[in-house]
Formats: sequence, structure tokens, C-alpha cells
Amino acid sequence: MAISFYESKLRNFLIFFSLLTLLTVALFVVHLSIGPAMLDPILVFQTLFGLSPNPEKAIVNVVSLRLARALATLLSGATPALLGLLMQTITRNPLADPYIFSLS
Repeated sequence: MAISFYESKLRNFLIFFSLLTLLTVALFVVHLSIGPAMLDPILVFQTLFGLSPNPEKAIVNVVSLRLARALATLLSGATPALLGLLMQTITRNPLADPYIFSLS
């Protein structure tokens, strides 16, 4: 049975979205491992999922100090994109900008 045009587009979109999600997670872990004291990305990954061999030191360093900074970075990048998407959806205008609602 032949795959329709829309099914192939959907499949390509899902593959692309999955790859972007994996890339975001990988870069998030790398971001957590970079700092004044370099940490092994595998140790960071283990700490995030509770598999760390030395939990006290790793949790203090990763969770207490670096996780808040990394989450703030991720959210500060995602928020304008989401707001732009909402503005374009509300106005049904793919070229919508903040001047429509006098926000700039």
C-alpha cells in the first residue's frame, strides 16, 4: 500500500521533531556539565535520574547550583517562541508581530 503525501509529511515531521527533542536533551545535559568545575556528562545524566555512584557531591553540584541556571536558560529561549506562535494563532496571521497588539 502506498503512503499518501500527508502520511509521509507527518512521518518526516515526527522524525524531525524527535531528533530536535533528543538534541535538546543532549545539549541540556552538556550545559549542566560545563562550569567552573567540569563534570562528566554521564555523571550528570546519572545524577538527574538518581543513578549516581556518589550522590551527595553530585546532587549538590548539579541540582543545587546548575539545574536552576539551565532551566532558566531553556525557558527564556522557549517563551518568546511560544508567545510568537500564540500571537500568530490568535490573529491567524503568519506574519504577526508585536505591533499588532501595541506590545512594542
